[in-house]
Amino acid sequence: MTGGGTATVAHTTEPGLLEDPTDPTYYQVGKDISISDLSLTNELERVRDPDDPQPIESVAQNLEGALNISWTLTDDNWHGLVFNDSGTTFQKGRPVFSRWWIGVDYLDGIAERVLKGAIVTQVDIEYQQGGKMQISMNLIYADEELNTAITPTAIEKSTDVKMWHDLDLTITNVTDVDCEKLQSLTLSIDTGARFQRGGSRKACDAVIGTVDTSLTTDAIFTQASVDRLELAYGSTGSTSPGESIDAVDGTLSIMNTDYSLTGVKPNTESWGDVVDPKSDTQDNTEFHVSGVEVVA
Repeated sequence: MTGGGTATVAHTTEPGLLEDPTDPTYYQVGKDISISDLSLTNELERVRDPDDPQPIESVAQNLEGALNISWTLTDDNWHGLVFNDSGTTFQKGRPVFSRWWIGVDYLDGIAERVLKGAIVTQVDIEYQQGGKMQISMNLIYADEELNTAITPTAIEKSTDVKMWHDLDLTITNVTDVDCEKLQSLTLSIDTGARFQRGGSRKACDAVIGTVDTSLTTDAIFTQASVDRLELAYGSTGSTSPGESIDAVDGTLSIMNTDYSLTGVKPNTESWGDVVDPKSDTQDNTEFHVSGVEVVA
């Protein structure tokens, strides 16, 4: 970054992999945008002669880019980048393809990278007590181009910042007071999306893989901690681990959007700071989630 207000970040969807959008609407994902990685990899491979300790050259293999971006949650536009079934859940087939315009107005000019054929591989919804709701997203992309001017002339931006008190979590058979002392939460969705390749350095298609969703909660110890331990044993009321674990349902609500969670099972259940009188006893639970669906 060369100074305040010098960056541009916008996206839209592509009708197909590397297909140009027609009359696109440009969207900004949210506020407080941070990009931790924007990289293009040529996957160079060294070529050697047997009588020379140094390589004679490096040749390019498959082309692939990576974008890791996070932001403060303001709206639900990002759903259309992740859920390939009308922005609500997942279906077999291709992922959503998107295009990103990331520009820098630096001291000597303008440089804009246009990321083409981007697909989401993972997204996290993150809650921290006393803070703003955050989204973190990892994408890979198939191609890019460099411009010397900023392409988006108008970008759709939301101003409705979502705070920690906009979130509510309910899990079947877990005492509702849990949310009163919830300290942190992450709903993580790994789409398993991957490129398919042929006779070009650039990907020619993409597919949704195995979608794995997990929910992690960290809370000050309450009756809900006992309830979650019973679920980890196998079912409500259990006093020791059983031969199987019952699945329950849950709902993660952020203002007017509900994420319906099905097939919720505790994978790990841990207690921390049990003895330290200067700290609150903590309860950390990591759940497997079989299905997630957006219910607006």
